[in-house]
Amino acid sequence: WIVQHQEYQEALASVMRLMTKHELTLNHVNGIDALEKLEETGSLSAPVMECMLASTANDLDKSDMCKGLGYYHFSRISCGRLNNGPNFNLSSEEEVMFFIDPQVLFSHHFLICKGNAANLTAKQSPGKLHSMMSKQDALKEALRAVEKLQTMIRSPRTIPWNNEIAVFGGVESRFVYRQIATLRGSSLLSEKSQ
Repeated sequence: WIVQHQEYQEALASVMRLMTKHELTLNHVNGIDALEKLEETGSLSAPVMECMLASTANDLDKSDMCKGLGYYHFSRISCGRLNNGPNFNLSSEEEVMFFIDPQVLFSHHFLICKGNAANLTAKQSPGKLHSMMSKQDALKEALRAVEKLQTMIRSPRTIPWNNEIAVFGGVESRFVYRQIATLRGSSLLSEKSQ
């Protein structure tokens, strides 16, 4: 309901123009197995969905689920450019950075914050919904997230390095750019060169 609401769509359109102007993407870091799952399932699955399918979850995902964030089925991403990911950087040869088209936000609700959403209050994480909200309160909260995103990206030089955007639902492959980033020495690089 929220993402279909005209007020949400219009507010987000303004943000999308700014993101296009500054050439911003949404960046997501995950293990190489996420690339294989993207090819298999057609989406970057949210951590709770992975857990429900009896797959393993890393400590960060388990922590988020224990704090109630897993209920929302989100994928963690940060706002940056194709050449960087300010919050979630590659730290291992077995990781891959995905670049996600911000247009995904037109069809998926999101929350946004500076820092770790799991450690912040709802007030510090605009867009954080709960099951007891009325539709109007949920819309207000979603618009607060859009406003925070617009403020955060006003100038690319001042985007906080520790920003976090949680996109609810999975991220369908049509929003994931074909380009990925890995570190030198990644097994993906040796596979592609053969």
